[in-house]
Amino acid sequence: MVYVDDLHGAFTGERKFACLWIWLLAYEVIGTPFGYHKFKGGFSSDFVGFHLRYDRCEVGITTKRGTWLVDWIKALLGKKFVVPAREFSEFLGRLSFVAQLLTWLKPHLAPLFAWGSVASPGLVGRLPDTVILTLKYILGELSSESFLVSAKRPVYFETEQFRTDAKCADDYIVLGGWELKSKRWFSLRLTRKEVPYLFKPCGDGSQWASTSAELLASLTALHAFGWLSVASTRRTMALSLCGGTDNLANDSLSTKRSTTKWPLMLINMQLSAALSKARLNLRLRWRPREENVEADQLTNEIFEGFSPSLRVPLSFEDVDVRLVEELWETKLQFDFDAARQESKDSKKVADGSKKRKFEKSEW
Repeated sequence: MVYVDDLHGAFTGERKFACLWIWLLAYEVIGTPFGYHKFKGGFSSDFVGFHLRYDRCEVGITTKRGTWLVDWIKALLGKKFVVPAREFSEFLGRLSFVAQLLTWLKPHLAPLFAWGSVASPGLVGRLPDTVILTLKYILGELSSESFLVSAKRPVYFETEQFRTDAKCADDYIVLGGWELKSKRWFSLRLTRKEVPYLFKPCGDGSQWASTSAELLASLTALHAFGWLSVASTRRTMALSLCGGTDNLANDSLSTKRSTTKWPLMLINMQLSAALSKARLNLRLRWRPREENVEADQLTNEIFEGFSPSLRVPLSFEDVDVRLVEELWETKLQFDFDAARQESKDSKKVADGSKKRKFEKSEW
């Protein structure tokens, strides 16, 4: 062992203190130079930039580092999302470091990296709409959640719990799903008033948003069948959705958990937020329509094969889509011509003068 910057030992059991002293003695015997004034002990510890809580079986980052990320995004709100590319690169690097443990962040970093990769170091400009929506989502999650995640072994539900489907028509959308074990079911008809983000503004219907509607059906099913209660233990489950014979998008989405397509991105963020609070990992398994006849019947509002007593009393107001609605309103604001012109006017490119050394802020 030539060089060690950070050393971390974990000792349990009746002989934990004896093992601790023997461990330290072994390092002293080989001449390891320790700075004992830096030693810390207890059930919680900071190690290589992360925070470990053995008493609660959680890992993450310290409150100080998490607060820095929250304050940085809030400050960006005040600047109308105009930022120097160097500062954004610094923020993105630290966010990537945090995402090593706060893994719910990882799928949503794609649009941030995409913009960071094409922005020259001297650029000062307004962030693209997709990046702004992503940052607002991250701000909401970091503000409402702790900066720690559970390190407990997850509970697996290998069998499918329920199946869902969605039907997109010119003037309405129907979400349907049923639970395999209990045979409970739901069917919701939605119009442009409830889900305006799934309809074309020029009145061309909702058929173009079938993938988004199917993901919304999965979110609705999680709520209807009681999977979204706040939990501390990680759970992993599988469900099936009917995507038609030519639509595997949500199957792939549940694997990579990342998309920049509109409005699928908004619903994916809402689903990710709900799963994070419930400590749940969802794996969508695509099935062709002929293997998901029951869910298809529910979206066609054919209820003969389902017991009325097992219908879940559900309205769309019961489903938490506040994040989708907030981001939708943000998107509408950013679509104004004045906002786009402001973005163009705010961009500045560094001149050929001698560059000053970039000083990173304290984290």
